[in-house]
Amino acid sequence: MPTPNTKKTDLAGIAFRALGTLSMGIVITRADTVVYCNEAFASMTALDQNTIIGMKHPFLGPPFVSDATGKSLSSYLENPSRSTSKRIEYTRADGVPAWNEIQLCRENSYTTWMHRDITQQMGTHELWQRYEFLLDTSQQYMALINRGHAYELVNRSFAAAFDTTPEEINGSGAATVWGNAMFSTVVAPYLERCFEGEQVQVMHWVDLPVGGHRCLDMIYTPYRDKARAVIHVVFVAWDVTREKRATDAVHDVNRQLEQRVEERTAELQDTMQELEAFNYTIAHDLRSPLRFLKSFARMLDDKLTGLDEAGRDYVSMITQGVAEMQHMIDRLLDFSRLSKKPVSMECCDLNAVLNAATRTISAEVAAMVKVAPLPDCQGDQTLLNQVFTNLLQNAEKFSRTEDAPRIEVFSEATDPAFVRICVKDNGIGFHMTHAEAMFAPFKQVHDHANIQGSGLGLAIVRRIVERHGGRVWAESNEGEGACFHVELQACRLDEGDLEA
Repeated sequence: MPTPNTKKTDLAGIAFRALGTLSMGIVITRADTVVYCNEAFASMTALDQNTIIGMKHPFLGPPFVSDATGKSLSSYLENPSRSTSKRIEYTRADGVPAWNEIQLCRENSYTTWMHRDITQQMGTHELWQRYEFLLDTSQQYMALINRGHAYELVNRSFAAAFDTTPEEINGSGAATVWGNAMFSTVVAPYLERCFEGEQVQVMHWVDLPVGGHRCLDMIYTPYRDKARAVIHVVFVAWDVTREKRATDAVHDVNRQLEQRVEERTAELQDTMQELEAFNYTIAHDLRSPLRFLKSFARMLDDKLTGLDEAGRDYVSMITQGVAEMQHMIDRLLDFSRLSKKPVSMECCDLNAVLNAATRTISAEVAAMVKVAPLPDCQGDQTLLNQVFTNLLQNAEKFSRTEDAPRIEVFSEATDPAFVRICVKDNGIGFHMTHAEAMFAPFKQVHDHANIQGSGLGLAIVRRIVERHGGRVWAESNEGEGACFHVELQACRLDEGDLEA
């Protein structure tokens, strides 16, 4: 028959085996030294049970806990309460951080420690704290609205816009917060669409207690439960007042600019029509009096046989002036027609263009011209013929006083998309302050009596070159000749050319 002591031993064994199966960590200490621990506590510390037994409780000091936590736990150990528990952060033996909730039970010289692992709970709590911090520090207005159109959660930015706190708004109806007028236009229509499953983004001007008239960019997003039913609406809004006002200001400026462009275009069209009428008058109406003047000058020369040499010189000067006037009218008419004449862009042989231009000018001038082989370009051969004819005539005009006048035409390397042709002479040159003015209509930069012209030759050159999408400019030094550069688009290769 078993003795009472045997029964107590058996019961103690049963109790310890039962403690070993608990998920809660159990530790029994005597004078801070561990005399028993179960497998659950060993797992919480990442130590072996046999290692723990005989050592000081791991949570009473480093390396498992800081000195401050160890002292706090020792203080709790001196005066434990069954109604309270102690939460501590510690580091497991394998270096993993964790949290534990501890309750103590004192019985004579023994202390029973009950440990519960709350690492996941504390992680969730910390995550929620971070979420709340993120929510409350965001400048966006955020809210969670239920099907009763009541706010269950709002952040501080949202509440601050209504001059209140989240605690005061939570539970309030949207109509109460916004007011009936704005609720019916800014909130209700989009809430209903959102509860039907649609995400809605809309921009509205609203009147807020704080900030006044503001423009909000608002998004209403449906929040669904596990059954995919919409149970809440997530509201997020950005205050875009500054951006909206800036955008509206830009639109206003653009509208004003467009209106001004239309007005200036209409004025330009009127001016062009007036200029065309003026050119027509010059080109046609002035021809008749010039013809009469030329005819009477010839009749005067034929009839008045008794004219002395001075008289005949006067008649000759009249005839020459009429001829120059007719030439100027012809050039002016050519200049006015350039804006209307279509440009036929095709691959153009510049060597052929220069040969034609050289034949156009006098044989005396042609003898002065030396043309190097030139590349092809994209352009209208007829118009380009006029460009280089004008440039050759201009070069001859300012070189004829030289003992050995010389004109050179050659190409220069440039961007592969363009070709650059140079017309260079050894004439009187010009000061670079006049480099731009000489391309203006009727602009004469020289006052030499023996140099005459219509003042339109270089203006025609620039007009034609610019209509080809190119550019023209001049370089010179006084007394050292001049060089005119013409840059035109290079010929574009088609697929057949590439294959060849």
